[in-house]
Amino acid sequence: MTLKWKGLLSETNHFPQNNVPKNATQFLNSKSKIKPYTPVIPILILVFIAVYLKRNFIGQFNLDIKGIVIGLILTIPFLIIHEFLHAVCFTKDCTAEMFYSPVGVSIIPCVPISKLRYAITLVVPAIIIGLIPLLIWTFIPFANTTLNSIIFILSIGNLGGTTNDLYNLSQVIKEMPKGSFMITSGINCYYY
Repeated sequence: MTLKWKGLLSETNHFPQNNVPKNATQFLNSKSKIKPYTPVIPILILVFIAVYLKRNFIGQFNLDIKGIVIGLILTIPFLIIHEFLHAVCFTKDCTAEMFYSPVGVSIIPCVPISKLRYAITLVVPAIIIGLIPLLIWTFIPFANTTLNSIIFILSIGNLGGTTNDLYNLSQVIKEMPKGSFMITSGINCYYY
């Protein structure tokens, strides 16, 4: 995979305009500002289950302020790690462009991606930097409250950062036909 650093996203430095086939259908443009955040509900349920298991089987659920602050601070560089986890899922021959803006970092593929690969690309950060750390946290003893606090806050912060990805995954599953491909052009996504 070839990654090109493009710098600050602006009106003159924008996402790549790719050739979109004539039979392509635009998708992933929710008119609702709330719908893309609906995955917060299952994420919160998962966190409550983890806390319940920790409290009832490990015996404690304590957080300290030092660990909470460190965990919150660590979520910032993990936003970049999140994007790189998307990028490692692209094919070897894929070219992608990397931008930053006040809302974060974005890596945009410049070639079509199959439905299966795109689905995997969307879910990998949620699993690797969200779900796995939460599972580890659930079953480790509270010998070090600060370390447990860091892992807990970092994992739920990373899971929270995947809400839009998980919403897009639900749309990919619902809308994209089997064997189809996704391509971006500017701020829009299409499948064909």
